Order: sequence, then C-alpha cells, then structure tokens
Amino acid sequence: MSLLRSIRAIRGTQSRSSRLGSRFLSTRPVAMHTRAWVWPTVALGLGVAAWMTTSPLVLEAPMDRMVTETKSSLPMHAYLQADETSINTHGKPLRLVGMGVRTVTFLNMYVYVAGLYVEEDALPAAQAQCKMGEVPLEEQVRSWLESGVTCAIRVVPVRATDLNHLRDGFVRTINTRAKDARTPENVYQMTDEAEEMLAHNLRDFKGLFPRSKISRGQTLDLIVQRDASSMYMLSLQINGKEVGTVKSGPTARQGLPTFTLPSALLLAYFGERPDISAVFRASVQAHLQATLP
Repeated sequence: MSLLRSIRAIRGTQSRSSRLGSRFLSTRPVAMHTRAWVWPTVALGLGVAAWMTTSPLVLEAPMDRMVTETKSSLPMHAYLQADETSINTHGKPLRLVGMGVRTVTFLNMYVYVAGLYVEEDALPAAQAQCKMGEVPLEEQVRSWLESGVTCAIRVVPVRATDLNHLRDGFVRTINTRAKDARTPENVYQMTDEAEEMLAHNLRDFKGLFPRSKISRGQTLDLIVQRDASSMYMLSLQINGKEVGTVKSGPTARQGLPTFTLPSALLLAYFGERPDISAVFRASVQAHLQATLP
C-alpha cells in the first residue's frame, strides 16, 4: 500500500505541475497573429478545452514592444503599422531593424534618432545572406526597394525642432545624391526625364511640410515603396498621419536604376555621402548579421 500511495502522490504532483505550467505559459507575452481561426476541442473524458490555430502569421516581437536608443534614451516601437498610408499596398506592419543618432559633429549635439523599418517577411533571407558574407548595406536596402518591399525611415527628434529645418536637411541630402548621380562613376541613370521629374518632385516634397515644430519624441516617417508600374512612392507621415505623397516617374526595369527622389532619400541613410549617421548604419548592419532589436 505504501508503494501505491507513493505512485499516486507522484502522479498527483505531475498533474498539478502540468496544470500550473499551462496556466503560466498562457499568461506570458506571445507574438501576435494577424489572423487566426480558432476551434475549441474537448478532450474526451477530461473536459479540457484546447485551442488550435491554423496558418498564423507570427510577428517576431509583440506589436507594442518598445526599444530604447541608448545615447538619446528615446524609445522606438518594434513595429511601425503603416497600413493607413496610401502606399503600403501589402498592408503589413514594418519591423524595426536598427536605430542610431544623427549628430551635428562640430557641436557634438544629437539632432534626432533614425530607425529603419522593413516588411518582416523580407528579413530572414537578408539576415541569412548577411551571415554568410558581407553584403554592402546600401545594396541590400536597394534590393528590397527594387523588389517592391516597403521600407521606412522613422525620424524622432532628440529636442524640439522646426519641421522646415528637417525639410531643408532632407533636400540637401537629395541634392548631394543627385550631384553624385550625374557623374560617370555612379550606379544610377540621370536622364533628362529623371532630371525633370526630380525638379517636380522636389517642389512637391518641400510643399508637404507644414510651418510648425515637432517636439522631442514625436515621429516623422519617410515610407517608400515601388509599385507594379515601376514608380517609387514616398509617403510623409507626421505623428502617424499621412500629410502627403511624392511619386516618381517610371524607372528602368533593366540595367542601371533610374535616379528618383523617394529611393534616393531613403538610400542616403546607408551610404557614406552624405554621412548621415555612421552609428545608425552600424546598428542596421549588426542586427542583420545577428538578431533584430
């Protein structure tokens, strides 16, 4: 009898531990599912309901998770939900890949934190490729854009600043990239049509910015996607609301890519001219070779 009681006691302990483990697991933060069809199944004779999901799209991190940039102590969302923009045709949330401060060198003053967001589905293949060998960062981001993957740069000011001040910085960046594109050594086509479209896009881009300030911790998003007609669209969002878009002309499907304002502005963050933020580039590269933030 003593042996029988011992066996029953052990089984009772295992049953309680199993129930406790199930209860604990059910309260842990889990990755979100964009779609899940759920059916309850009653285990015969036990009356326990089990929940099953089929073909879920699992996000790599909880949607509401925040990641803090260490130098500025500013937080960024792990995901950027851009489905309200007129260009995120896939309707998918964008995953934070890396972040870093933009610094005014001669003052050693932080201006803003930049973060790269990319459709999460496109990241595993890029991470595998980066782990196998060094892939130039600008080339990787360009390949995403050219294949229609939505990418975004989120700008979060470290201190209150004028939106027109940010606008002027973006315009200088675009003009620097355009100047380089006119040289024979560049990898872009700067045709007469591209020059005309660039001038038109610059006027439209400048007109998107309201005459107001943006405070510390608020957000400005530059979201870029190439559509089925091979045109690039840039959506400008301030604090999550789209204020307008800029659309390029048709771009080359073969050969050298055509220079456009939307792609040039986003890609500028991953080249060394102009040098926007080496810390930001290093963060993106490191996370593509290891784990996401």
